[in-house]
Amino acid sequence: RKRQDHIHELIHTEATYVRKLMVIRAGFHLPIKACGLVPEEYVDHEMFPHLNALIRHHKSLLSWLRSSREGESCQYVVAIAHAFQRTLVKNGYAYKMACADWVCQTSVTRQPMDCLLSIVPGLPQLIEKLESHDALMRESLRSLTHSILQRLTKYRQFLKDIRGTTSASEFEEHRALSSVLQFIEEVVAFVSDSVHAIEKCLTLHDIHNKLLQVPALQGRCSGAAHVPAFSHLDLSLKTLVYRADVLWLLDGQVIPALFLVLADLVVLLEHEKDKSEYCL
Repeated sequence: RKRQDHIHELIHTEATYVRKLMVIRAGFHLPIKACGLVPEEYVDHEMFPHLNALIRHHKSLLSWLRSSREGESCQYVVAIAHAFQRTLVKNGYAYKMACADWVCQTSVTRQPMDCLLSIVPGLPQLIEKLESHDALMRESLRSLTHSILQRLTKYRQFLKDIRGTTSASEFEEHRALSSVLQFIEEVVAFVSDSVHAIEKCLTLHDIHNKLLQVPALQGRCSGAAHVPAFSHLDLSLKTLVYRADVLWLLDGQVIPALFLVLADLVVLLEHEKDKSEYCL
């Protein structure tokens, strides 16, 4: 009985999820694309990356999940696993990339959306108007775009719950669920790694902007001669390996600092005055 409840909830929430994706497309993607304020290519690839592909994948999954209930009850679990295998698993790397790009663009950086809202006249008002429409369930665009990452973690929990209520003697069911669960874990890990990579880039970009204010790197102080190699340094192009807040002992004084290990450089940046020292 409990296993059937988990399966029913999986199908019900998948239907809700597909409806949210459709709301994003019909309520925001298409109207913004049609308004002419933003180039269509930018709307498709930056603001709502892979949206059509995600809708196609999940509508197909929902259809297979619903059809799985039409067979014998003893085959429910295998049919559920096969539904995932025929849709999400089948698309493998393409599905992982679609999820990662969506999460990074719409939930982590939000740079495409935030940039447009600040420079395109009329776009903030349009989005506010779209969000107030009754047919859109009065949900904000931001909350709707967060749904993909949330859905991936729910898949993981649903599959674990279904497997947990499946007898160990049901070998085929266990094997099928474990295979799908492994794929979902891989997708979550891939998205997580992509998010961390983007966050590292954003960190370096922020630090680079602070370094632009360092007098030594601008040649405005007497000690500038010892850092000529870094006068055109762009940290945002580097690879961040490790970062930590540290206490820097200098001339008997303890100074709070940011310690960065890059692929080819070590940076020690004083927090309070934005001073820097470099070591190769």
